[in-house]
Amino acid sequence: MLIAFNGIDGSGKSSQTERLLAELKAAGYPAVYVWSGSRTPLTRLFVRLVRRVLKAPTRKASEAAAPDAGTNGRAQGEAYLSSTERILKRRWVRTIWLHASLVEHMVKIWFTILPHLLRKRVVVSDRYLYDTVVSMAAMANVPPTELPALLRLPFFYRVPKPDLWFFLDVPPEVSFSRKPDIPDMLSVERRIPLYQVAARELGMQVIDATASPDEVAATIMDRVRAALPKKVESHPTP
Repeated sequence: MLIAFNGIDGSGKSSQTERLLAELKAAGYPAVYVWSGSRTPLTRLFVRLVRRVLKAPTRKASEAAAPDAGTNGRAQGEAYLSSTERILKRRWVRTIWLHASLVEHMVKIWFTILPHLLRKRVVVSDRYLYDTVVSMAAMANVPPTELPALLRLPFFYRVPKPDLWFFLDVPPEVSFSRKPDIPDMLSVERRIPLYQVAARELGMQVIDATASPDEVAATIMDRVRAALPKKVESHPTP
């Protein structure tokens, strides 16, 4: 069984996945936690190459150009996103960037999630494949109305579909109050409507994560408990 969580930074994904994992283990289920995110090596190399060819500023350069942006780094974030958006207006760059990221993310899922599923374990995943699409759309400033087309991935992107898929929904001010070290609030603000569209298109269950962590955890556990198989084969977890 695969249970995936999506949402912006500060929505509570990490804490809720950890709480769910503890509840599942306490109930006797062979459960494992997997973090399925981050930009992978091939994509990082491509990004550096494109920025060098197009003479686009890096995030560090953007921060140096706006040193007095305040604690949330909004000016730096705007400068960086502005340069990224200009790069991604080139269709060939956007296409290569997106598909390189998707391939790496897909392979990561094959090696970190699929083996556990084959052993009949319950996998709790922090983030999942479509985070890559939302991230690219946010950087390119793609309108939410255009996201559904990007979410219709080619057939060869074969990954297990989550049995339960949660979107933890919070407004940007809640995100920042929980994680004041977020370096880029504009990116967070862009991602929220994109995630809301993705949740609707992909059938995620939307959780109001502005509630207390205990209330959110109870809601999630109630829904997971209703979907758990009656019996899960016991295989030792690493």
